Amino acid sequence: MVFKMLFKQKYLALIAKGVVNTAFRKWKKPTIKTDGTLITPIGQLKIISVSPIDYEQISDQDIKAAGYNSRDELDRELSTKKEGGLYKITFKLLGEDPRIALREIDEISQEEFTKIENKLERLDSGGAVKNWTLKVLRSIRDHPERRAADLAIDLNYDKLWLKPSIRKLKGMGLTISLPLGYKLSPRGEEVLKRLGSS
Repeated sequence: MVFKMLFKQKYLALIAKGVVNTAFRKWKKPTIKTDGTLITPIGQLKIISVSPIDYEQISDQDIKAAGYNSRDELDRELSTKKEGGLYKITFKLLGEDPRIALREIDEISQEEFTKIENKLERLDSGGAVKNWTLKVLRSIRDHPERRAADLAIDLNYDKLWLKPSIRKLKGMGLTISLPLGYKLSPRGEEVLKRLGSS
């Protein structure tokens, strides 16, 4: 299962170099789990462990493994969130974001295509907005590089709903985020064609 957790750019650079493999977070409820994966701008991380920890248990080695130069630097980071329990997360870099390779695969077997159809149907029926996936895919196809805010106006959808919804399509390898807006991936183009979408 893929989860969410944010890293600042300086820590991402250290993770990419293999220097950092630990993080500390204050959470009311963890947003990641042991044995899950995490997609970041530098690639996919494997979550090795997520465990509660007392502040006094954090060693100097832990601080270094998390990319901090000192305990004071860790304290400043933790002080930005007043509530929640303290957790220690360990991880390793698996490699490139798998969605990058997936979105280039436009040779789709019938079995795989059926799974894609079923996933789109679940997205269409599972939330407050119904039957949206093909409308959004077609709009992105017809208007590449258009911002989510403008797509939302065209489609009469709420922007705050649309952006995470497009991320779900991206997770399927169907769309690509651009510096400005989006475009369909080769996989997304093939899916629309197979669905007979005009």
